[in-house]
Amino acid sequence: MSDWKYTFDTVTKDAWLKQIESDLRQGGNNSIESEWWPGEKLIPTLHAEDRQLSIRLPDSLFQQPPRIMEWIDTSADDPKTINLKILDALNYGVQSLVLQIDPEKKMPFRLWLDSVFDNMIELSVSLDVASPEIINIVREIVPDNTLIRLKRKSNQLSSVYLEALQGTLEENAKSFRFVYEFPSGENWTAEASGIFQLVLNDLMYWTSQGFNQIDFLENCIILFVPDTQFARQLIQTRVLHIVWNNLWKQYTNAHGISSSPYLEIHLYPTDSADPNHSLIRSSVAALAASLTGVHSLCIYHIPGRTLPNYYSRIDRNIHHLLNMESEMYKGTDPLAGSYTLDCYTQRWTEDIWSKLLV
Repeated sequence: MSDWKYTFDTVTKDAWLKQIESDLRQGGNNSIESEWWPGEKLIPTLHAEDRQLSIRLPDSLFQQPPRIMEWIDTSADDPKTINLKILDALNYGVQSLVLQIDPEKKMPFRLWLDSVFDNMIELSVSLDVASPEIINIVREIVPDNTLIRLKRKSNQLSSVYLEALQGTLEENAKSFRFVYEFPSGENWTAEASGIFQLVLNDLMYWTSQGFNQIDFLENCIILFVPDTQFARQLIQTRVLHIVWNNLWKQYTNAHGISSSPYLEIHLYPTDSADPNHSLIRSSVAALAASLTGVHSLCIYHIPGRTLPNYYSRIDRNIHHLLNMESEMYKGTDPLAGSYTLDCYTQRWTEDIWSKLLV
């Protein structure tokens, strides 16, 4: 009965590398090295000795599965078709609904939301371009409980948003979200640090105008668009969590993390010619997102197909399978302790943090 306590003898890094070198023969260890992106080496032969510390994300990130999010573009279809898309999504358990709107076109919310109990879901509208006039028009016609998502792309828009929200932000603070999109391209740490710096610049600007730091940070959404590299997505998402939580602590003097950490993963189809390929990719990326404690998960469906849509239904069922069958949401970080993940999480986090003017 005590056999389960048996453990293997500890192997030093030098002995381990010699064994790998011997097994690879002529290729050697260098033959299996690659790059995460140009200039950033991927070394698969990391050992426990390479890890400086074990990184564990806060338990609060893993107490519930990611919210099921649906993104619907309202500019391409007639109101009845949009309404059918919304009802179809809700029928399969969607919890958060985002309507992409074009302020220059009609916005018949009454027709879009016909037979929809909008007070039972998280309803948002997303604006690509905003001005004081547009924001005020949208705010007057959307349902009262609707969140307005404002994309942040440059420092120049801070004053525009402030002008639109001046005098009404405090009473409407919970109805706005500032969205910062993080892609997963080349030279990722430099690109990510630039976006985080935009967050800090916005924070400094808004607080200089008399607004509360916590109010601003709670209204931010970190939106991440991963590519097809599963392992890299795991590390990048962990890094985004760590940097964001440290920014929260830095500027709010909080001892824990934000009460509502908001990191979204958005998965776009990569091969519209073969929906099966997109389905496999979405399944793997959704699993990666769930392993890293994200707040919301949005899987975009293959465009151009009529409802009811088999693949759209399967996309949504990915959420339910992860929630009901994986049993991973137990208030703990399932990836903590991985040598490779810990090593690169620490390296990329420190690289981003060193570039920020905090």
